[in-house]
Amino acid sequence: MKKISTLFLSTALFVGANAQITMNSNDIGDIGDTYIQRTDTNKNIYAVGAAGTNQTWNFSFQNWGEDTTELTNKNWTPYAAQFPGANLAGFNPNDPSGSDYFYINKSTADLRLMGGAVDVFGNGSKEILKWNPGRVLLKFPTAYGNTYSTPLYRAIKITVDTNISGPPPIDSIRYVSWETHFDTVDAWGSITLPSGTFASLRIQTISYRWDSIFVHSPLLPGTWTLITDAMDTTYTKTWWSNDPAAKFNLVEMRYDPLTGMNTDDITYLHAKYVNSVSELDKNYQANAYPVPANSELTISHPDIDAGTILVYNASGQKVAEQRINSELSKVNVANYSNGFYFYQIQTPTGQFVTKGKFQVVK
Repeated sequence: MKKISTLFLSTALFVGANAQITMNSNDIGDIGDTYIQRTDTNKNIYAVGAAGTNQTWNFSFQNWGEDTTELTNKNWTPYAAQFPGANLAGFNPNDPSGSDYFYINKSTADLRLMGGAVDVFGNGSKEILKWNPGRVLLKFPTAYGNTYSTPLYRAIKITVDTNISGPPPIDSIRYVSWETHFDTVDAWGSITLPSGTFASLRIQTISYRWDSIFVHSPLLPGTWTLITDAMDTTYTKTWWSNDPAAKFNLVEMRYDPLTGMNTDDITYLHAKYVNSVSELDKNYQANAYPVPANSELTISHPDIDAGTILVYNASGQKVAEQRINSELSKVNVANYSNGFYFYQIQTPTGQFVTKGKFQVVK
């Protein structure tokens, strides 16, 4: 599964060269912000360093891989309806149709990860992962010494080929996870990355997680059988900054509390830039007709005469992609099954600027 980062995402008291900072919701990215993250796969060579005030962290991370994440309007994504509590979404703008999507809610109170649409099995199909009530990544205002905790529950049901196992045959798998995260802003100081030096707050997270997997057989209606049950504890340090050049988590590092060394890949911010806001500020209009459609759908988009239309079914799978070369686009739906579909309009520069819904009835 492609790592998604959980990411994401003053009054100054000067002591020496470092500054204690306070973070608010305005210090977190918004629509149009794009981040380049890199991954260092070296293990057990980076120390998280001490907790406390006026710390200095200097990491010369090496680049072993790179991902791009763009924040966008949740309603411009194919899985928006699955996450009514979110107001922002993140995806890879270089591959919007194949990208995993994550959904967050940013408010003046906190920043919450609500879940995502993730290709769990690497087969191009997305599974919907929902957190209830949402994983609190930051509680605002965020300052040194703050503590907070988040109990979470999620469950996903996956329909599978009944021939994959037996006897008896299995037609569904249910994955259930309970988590509790304990967060402490345990240090502040100055952090230096390959991309620059930032005044930073560091959050220590201790996570307790219980995973259970149940299977269902069509021969035993209504009965779910527990096949595995496991508990895991992880320790994570995450660095954040109120620097406008960041607006995203700077570093995320899992570590061993006994040795203080990293135990897994480290993701870090390489660069941040803002897409053309002129496109985002426009109130683009689109209209689809006839509704319902049975053979051909016309989409009128008078503000856009170039770009791409992407069409998704109710499960979020892309069923069509075609270029725009005028203010009217025709979509052949003759082979579509009855049901609801969603479309997005993407400008030539890659921005999703409007979306809509239509129904096919034959």
